[in-house]
Amino acid sequence: MGNSTVQGATCEYENLVVSKTFNTNPLDILKAGLTSGGYSALVTDAKVSYQFDESKLDELEDKFSGYSFTVKSENGGTANVLRASVGGGTQQAVATIDNANGTIKIVENQNTKNLINIYESGQLAKALTLPVVIKPTTCEPADGLVKLNNNQFDVRVIKPIFIVGASIKDMELNNASTLTQPLALSFEDFNEYDPLEFYENSMSKVTFWSFYGVSKIEVDEANIKTDYRGNGFQNLDPSVFTVSYTAPTGAISLNNMGSVTLNQVNMSRANDFQVQIPVTVTYKWGQLSTTVTLNVKAAPGQNRAPRH
Repeated sequence: MGNSTVQGATCEYENLVVSKTFNTNPLDILKAGLTSGGYSALVTDAKVSYQFDESKLDELEDKFSGYSFTVKSENGGTANVLRASVGGGTQQAVATIDNANGTIKIVENQNTKNLINIYESGQLAKALTLPVVIKPTTCEPADGLVKLNNNQFDVRVIKPIFIVGASIKDMELNNASTLTQPLALSFEDFNEYDPLEFYENSMSKVTFWSFYGVSKIEVDEANIKTDYRGNGFQNLDPSVFTVSYTAPTGAISLNNMGSVTLNQVNMSRANDFQVQIPVTVTYKWGQLSTTVTLNVKAAPGQNRAPRH
């Protein structure tokens, strides 16, 4: 994920070399099997090929409903590329794997970002997995003599950061036309470090926001809902009141995430109600979404009255 102790570092997926994850290199296992089987003369021509496992694509499509996956050879047959499309759209590369040593590279594009961010904190089983198979190749008459055990496995792609909380301080109705409170979002990364812990563990060299490229906070104002009328959550009626979001000025930080304003137009001030506000955060590897609930309190001293 990049070195967060280096000033100016940003979040990048480290290339995984599959061949280096084994206690014994699979090629060495193949060569040892040939030697013990009496075919030491064939050792120099023995090969293993690291590939994305086409036999597991149906499982991927079951896991990620609406997506279609394919595996194709590229670079003159020296690498495989796993591609994905959603809803019949254009296929984009998700990852490549070098057939010789199993080096996996994550490809940055919209489909990949959507797949990475498909799960929330505590849902690791739903993470994107890249199915890998190691195929041994030997010359006749030893072809098929050596079987590699556990040669099919998944490489899990970890989501970098999560929103783990969202809040806005309660508002209390009064005679003023507008009420404003700051938006507060809580984050943690894949190591379960919050922004303060991250900064401390970087030796105070890199902020959470710069490393993960947190660049934008937005509110979908058209889909803000309220239970003001007492019959479930519905879209706002702008003739009664409106809710708007003001983006932060300057860099995003713990104390600078923007603010929410409620503008009273023609409303009773005698009832508590809630407003549900959809929030989207853009960062280096995609977008995070959450809904924050704003509690609005009745004006002091008001008797309860039917909502109008």
